[in-house]
Amino acid sequence: MYLNENNFLITTANSAEEAKEKISIIKFDLIVLDIMMPGKSGLEFTTENKEKIISTISTISNELLENLDGLEKWPNKVKVMQKNWIGKSFGCEIDFKIEGSEKVKSIKCYTTRPDTLFGFSFLALSVDHPISNYYKNDKKFLKFK
Repeated sequence: MYLNENNFLITTANSAEEAKEKISIIKFDLIVLDIMMPGKSGLEFTTENKEKIISTISTISNELLENLDGLEKWPNKVKVMQKNWIGKSFGCEIDFKIEGSEKVKSIKCYTTRPDTLFGFSFLALSVDHPISNYYKNDKKFLKFK
């Protein structure tokens, strides 16, 4: 196998519970999940453990950004492209309370420009956003979609 031949350490888990235990102990560079894991699907696992997974990804991206300048043989143009691709944004998550809806109580939104929130007049969601499931039988929504 390519990964073994190139000295990558591979760890496996036989269930979602075992995977959860391992991500709490080991800092992984890559996590590959089977869509049909024993105990729950890979999607369910990711949803339940996204804070830990995002934290790991953030740590890795920070390490990559910090170490790019040490690559002396790389052209500066390539290092700038890598920095832009990895990206690093600073912002905040806002929880908008929704009034007048029995189904949707709030919508979380991330922005790198919280200063612009005072002037916004509407909030748009993708028709593929999970909230749209509440309106999947609504004729107006289906026509719009």
